[in-house]
Amino acid sequence: MSDIPDNIKNHPLYTVYLSFLEKVVTSYDSLLNEIWQLKKSRETLAYDPYLQSLKADLIRSGNTEDLRLEEQYINDDISLNRIVSFLIEGLYAELKNLKEYQDCINVMDSDMVIKNQVNKSLSFLGTHQTMRHWTYLSHFLKSMIFKYFETCSINRDYFNQYLRDLESFFHQDQLEVIRISPLHYFQLVSSSNGNLIRQQEPVILSEALRIRPVTREDRIRFWSKFPISHLDKSFEGINYFIEYNFKTTKSFDGTQDQTIPDQPTPIQTSHIFSTITTLFRLVGVHCGLLDTTTTTKLDLPIQGYSINLFVSSLGVAYNTHPYVSPDTLSQFKGLWNKYGDLLIRKVLNDQRFDDDPFGNLKVSINRFNAAFERKDGIDAFIDNVVALEALFSKKGDKPPPTITERLLKRLAIFLETDPSKREDLFCDMRNLYRQRNEIIHGGYTKEYDIVETRKYLIRSFLKYFEFLKLDSFYHADFIRILDSNFPNITKKYNDCL
Repeated sequence: MSDIPDNIKNHPLYTVYLSFLEKVVTSYDSLLNEIWQLKKSRETLAYDPYLQSLKADLIRSGNTEDLRLEEQYINDDISLNRIVSFLIEGLYAELKNLKEYQDCINVMDSDMVIKNQVNKSLSFLGTHQTMRHWTYLSHFLKSMIFKYFETCSINRDYFNQYLRDLESFFHQDQLEVIRISPLHYFQLVSSSNGNLIRQQEPVILSEALRIRPVTREDRIRFWSKFPISHLDKSFEGINYFIEYNFKTTKSFDGTQDQTIPDQPTPIQTSHIFSTITTLFRLVGVHCGLLDTTTTTKLDLPIQGYSINLFVSSLGVAYNTHPYVSPDTLSQFKGLWNKYGDLLIRKVLNDQRFDDDPFGNLKVSINRFNAAFERKDGIDAFIDNVVALEALFSKKGDKPPPTITERLLKRLAIFLETDPSKREDLFCDMRNLYRQRNEIIHGGYTKEYDIVETRKYLIRSFLKYFEFLKLDSFYHADFIRILDSNFPNITKKYNDCL
């Protein structure tokens, strides 16, 4: 049995929670047994002779990594988790009349620290959730009953861990939070004797950020929280997470109101833009990222918050593969350390307002991300061109036809210092713009270059990010500086126009 500090074990909450759990298990023994039999029946109904023989082979060999067999187990666990949740919520009317339930409430109300966190609204990640007695107790029961079905007995080690976590939740103002972004069709590999070897150890990119393999516990815990029906839960599709750890201050608002009905709280959703997604694309890892979930690290009775990214599992990749090398990771790590905090504070905060100094950058990044959602390469190409237009335009620009020449000159001057290279870049972009015009005006062309357009956009982003370091920056001034450096129109420029 795992050790537990005396201050937790000796707290009355420890005794009454354990008594409540034992009362539920003994009072509803026959019902729990029916669920246990249902669980065993599901295993029988899902019987696959190949998988059963494979299981025996795996046990003999000590290899437990067969994905098809593991997928069956996890799907069963997810179903069991849902059954337990329905069971506990359905028993509320009976459970609230138990003496052991009332004992839990009395102990919680006798501790002022806990009492101040009951029947109040918890502000967390921009959402509000009323934390009633039942919120805490139902979550406790669901967690413990799910574990009960592993051995048909109370798991005391897990109970001790749960009480430790609950103690931390009640007595700490800050909560540790993890934002999980599953990587779709992503493989982290190293090369050995010409063979690609899948990396199993987590990669630490910064103090707060890492890439790690997905575990069975992850799949059970998070798969049920993702609300998106098209989520690819297959084991071939998702094998790694990007995990971002941070702390946030919890805040309880409002006065205590004992008249509030003690009943389940509806799930609320918060939408947050992901810095991680954007930065990863900037270094050329062109795999789609799925919707993300954010939850407390201890998975206590706070609703999971879904975070909607701008790319789905259908993200398009061109001339790329999903394998990531250590060199790419080093590049990403450097990029994160250099710009990550600045982007979070100044750009990727989901805020828009008049005279926003980085409004153009926000629009450009949104379009850059949206391109990865496109099933059609032409649409992705147009998104990238629009992203460039947003980055190199400003209010008051003259309408076409002069706008095209103006935008291309700004881009050339920004990215190159050598006059000859500026002219070459101008002509390259002019060809790309002709492709854009052909598509926009209803024509058809097979000659559109997504890779080149994206390359210029990424170069522009990385150079533009330097302006994030300035205390005062205005996009319009940046554009005026570029315009003041326009060279005289040379023959080569004229030939491109």
